Amino acid sequence: MSIIAVRQSLEVALFSMTPAIDIAWENQPYTVVVGTPFVRAALIPDSVENPEITGHFHRLVGLFYLEFNYPKNTGSVTAATRAELTKQTFKFRSSFVNSGVTTTISGTPEIGRGSNVGDWWILPMRMPWYANILS
Repeated sequence: MSIIAVRQSLEVALFSMTPAIDIAWENQPYTVVVGTPFVRAALIPDSVENPEITGHFHRLVGLFYLEFNYPKNTGSVTAATRAELTKQTFKFRSSFVNSGVTTTISGTPEIGRGSNVGDWWILPMRMPWYANILS
């Protein structure tokens, strides 16, 4: 259940941002509207860490991966502006709580290199996170 709490805390934080943007969630139906920006969100869990020998807790780690999709040939600044806003919401050491699980952003979010794909300019962002889970 812990990974569910991690997912929900990060997704709620993304959904709660203003101004709002359409979000394509993992394994959820989403209809792309031509010309309307949206962000594609994915939770990428990594290996589980056991940072102490008593076994009283373990640490979930991973990435919250976003792709900002903006209409092609409209420039890169609008997508970059949204990514920078998102970077402020998920800044280093920010914490989000759901069902008693605290998910912490463990590094500064990284904005990647944008690229043209079909009718879209796509700008990726990755945010490392961890959650300490008591056993």
